[in-house]
Amino acid sequence: MSKNKFLLPIILLLLVLTLPLGIYGLLTPKEDEYADVDNPNHLHLYNGYLYYYDTNGELTYKYECKSDNCSDVTAEIDDKYLDNFTGDTSEISFINDDYVLIYEDGTIKLLSLLNGEVLRTFKQVINYGYPRPDYLIIQNENGKYSAISTSTLEFVIPEDYSYVGYLNTDKTLGKFSVEKNDKHYIIDSSNTENKLSSEYNNPIVYYTDEFIITKSNNSYYFYDYNGGRIGDAFNKYDVYNNIIIAKPNDESVVVFYRLSNVVTYSEDNIEYDYTIGTDGIIILEDGVELEVIN
Repeated sequence: MSKNKFLLPIILLLLVLTLPLGIYGLLTPKEDEYADVDNPNHLHLYNGYLYYYDTNGELTYKYECKSDNCSDVTAEIDDKYLDNFTGDTSEISFINDDYVLIYEDGTIKLLSLLNGEVLRTFKQVINYGYPRPDYLIIQNENGKYSAISTSTLEFVIPEDYSYVGYLNTDKTLGKFSVEKNDKHYIIDSSNTENKLSSEYNNPIVYYTDEFIITKSNNSYYFYDYNGGRIGDAFNKYDVYNNIIIAKPNDESVVVFYRLSNVVTYSEDNIEYDYTIGTDGIIILEDGVELEVIN
């Protein structure tokens, strides 16, 4: 009986010391179960990992960086042909909810968040539709250009061109400017084997569903899709709300609404010009506002 009197306090003391530790162990999540316990502020890049969260803030995947040079992809548009995009930059991470792009040591990786598999590697990605584009222009490691759909990840333009450009407007949906064998033309993503336009020797700098503008030296040339040239050479052009306006010389202005509606402002001894204002295109007659087109 005396031994039990001594043992009982010792047992109670041990329970008091060990029970809280056991409860703490049960309540504390393991790192394998909650992979972001070491990233409490949900930073994207943290402690050598890229963390990806869904719209509810739940961690979907964390990528272990293989080097210090690890980040989202910066899509820098160094477009050598299309006028309206040269110099634009944007960061792009998510292609859609299941796939992301990662830049690491000079290589762009297409990563699946579903299983962590790197599906493809690329040299360059161009994003013409920031922030969530319908298409991404891809340059593979052999230098060939193509385009993929961000919804399906299918190649809508095959990896077969020395250049692919895309104008993201309501008049050019699915239409791409391409270069192959030093020839420039327009193709459609629904049927890439069928050329939508004639071939041109000079680069295409702008296009709509009816007009194509090429550039040679410092002059611009307007064509229809069949290769028919519209007017003479132009010194400059601008675009406002899908309306193209251009100057063939110092005295005249030409407005391209549609192929069936091209308006020329030209009279002897009168100088026509234009400027782009907040409300539209301002046509000037001898320096005085004549009308506003919007």
